[in-house]
Amino acid sequence: MKKIAGVLLLLAVIAFGAMLGLNLEKLRPQQEQDAYAENIEDIRNLQALDASWSLATLQTYTTPNSDFDQVASFLPQVRELRNRLATGDLSADEVPDAIKNKLNRFLLLIESKEESIEQFKSNFAVVRNSIKYLPLASQTLTARLRQLGDQEQAQRITAIFDRTNAFLQNPDEGTQMRLLMELSKMNEDLMSFPEEIVNPLGNFISHARVLVERKIQLNSSINDVAAQNARKVGDELISLYKSYHEKAREQALARHLETYQLVLIWATLLVIAGLISAFLLWLAARQFDAKLEKRVAERTEEIEQAAAKASDSLVGKNLDSSLAGMGNMAATVAHEINTPLGYLDSNLQVLHSGMEKMQLLMNEFVTLKKDLRETEDAGQINARLENFGALVQNIKDEAMLDELPEIIDDMQEGVQQIQHVTNDLRDFTRKDRSPQDWFDIEQCVTSALKMAQKEIPPETKIITSLKNLPKVYGSPAEINQVLMNLITNAAHAVEAAGRDKGSITIKAVEQKGHILVSVMDTGQGIDEKTRSKIFEPFFTTKDVGKGTGLGLAIVRRIITAHGGKVFIKSIVGKGTNFIFTLPVKRQPGEE
Repeated sequence: MKKIAGVLLLLAVIAFGAMLGLNLEKLRPQQEQDAYAENIEDIRNLQALDASWSLATLQTYTTPNSDFDQVASFLPQVRELRNRLATGDLSADEVPDAIKNKLNRFLLLIESKEESIEQFKSNFAVVRNSIKYLPLASQTLTARLRQLGDQEQAQRITAIFDRTNAFLQNPDEGTQMRLLMELSKMNEDLMSFPEEIVNPLGNFISHARVLVERKIQLNSSINDVAAQNARKVGDELISLYKSYHEKAREQALARHLETYQLVLIWATLLVIAGLISAFLLWLAARQFDAKLEKRVAERTEEIEQAAAKASDSLVGKNLDSSLAGMGNMAATVAHEINTPLGYLDSNLQVLHSGMEKMQLLMNEFVTLKKDLRETEDAGQINARLENFGALVQNIKDEAMLDELPEIIDDMQEGVQQIQHVTNDLRDFTRKDRSPQDWFDIEQCVTSALKMAQKEIPPETKIITSLKNLPKVYGSPAEINQVLMNLITNAAHAVEAAGRDKGSITIKAVEQKGHILVSVMDTGQGIDEKTRSKIFEPFFTTKDVGKGTGLGLAIVRRIITAHGGKVFIKSIVGKGTNFIFTLPVKRQPGEE
């Protein structure tokens, strides 16, 4: 009888577990329906971004002096939605192949759109540069030819310049071929022209050839961007989703009804089996405790296994979240670096052209020096000196040389922007700690103020209150960086507020075993929405190229590593107060 009772109880548990498993399996269509709804929303958002992206690209194409910031701003959102659709829940084997294939085609269209826009950016940068310098090169060359009395060549250059402009307005392959042939012929005859014409003519040919070669490529890339419209495929995909969604709902309803019937039957059987088992187990009360202890141990093991599985699932979700964060970080860093790289690439082409002219000047100088050593014919030397002087004057007349300091300054600024991004990224991700020692907060503030002096407007008043503070154990270099970042942000806030007389107040007090350091400004303040995101990596309210959004993230990382906390108080229109705490550790032998 005892064995029968045990068997009945075991069968009841197994039956109940099977019933629950069946019930959970039949609830799965509801999860799939939720996934379909999320994917439909993502597809619609991606369609809207695709249309806006094409419009922004066309606006950039029709605006000669535009940059790529507006076009690049769409890329993080597009990639986030595309990655979410590619790695979503609708990848199971039971999902119809028609939906999978249509989804893959939709995602390939978006990816192809990204490639076409990158090609457009490359061609547009080169064409825009040559459009800027070709009129100047043509004007300089024709003026030089007319001074030499060569009206025929001057008219020829003017005709080529006019035909190139006409080609830019209405490009076709026939005109392109004829212009390229004429420019090639002129380039072959380059050395037959007078020496003072060689450099301006080479500059003119270079810019004209770039425009003729790249204009059709640019138009082709912009046509590809306009033609790649993902709306039709997206609408077809949404239609397939809705159709399959309705089928899934009907199947889920039928399976739920079947499940409820099974639940009712099994519940009745379990009640009967429970009554019988309880009666039989009452007869074996003395052995019940031992069996109960064994059962408790088995259930404990099952719970531990379930907890381990849940932990694995949590790790997987955290990994997905980390990968998504890395994707956003990579997109932001790429955008911050690609913009100054575009300036460097364009300016390097101009510098390359200038270096060719300087090389011709150096060659002429070497020849002149050789003639001065080897000949005593004054007429020949005077002729050589006149040629050298004409070449020097030709280079001085080049308007492009007047722009070289500005070009070099732009390149230096671009390099500094890239260095700023990489330094902030290195500080944010570094895991090593600077040397730690006992240090004085007052000395750190003094040092940080000196380093930030160039960022503080001259009329801004600095107020400090830092007396009678104990020394703190930690990394003085890292605390200097924290203060430097907070003081720099305060200076920028005061400057942005546009006030004639702003102030930055730095105070520190000891309170309840901690040192509280306050950096307060009279800037424009921070609204509640911005405050909620201000410590997130790569979040910034500054213009592109003026901040990476890592300063306050680095502040929080350093203070947290020192065992402290960071707080912010701000009133819009009044100012902001950043406060961080550091625990006070007493030195050995100190009371």
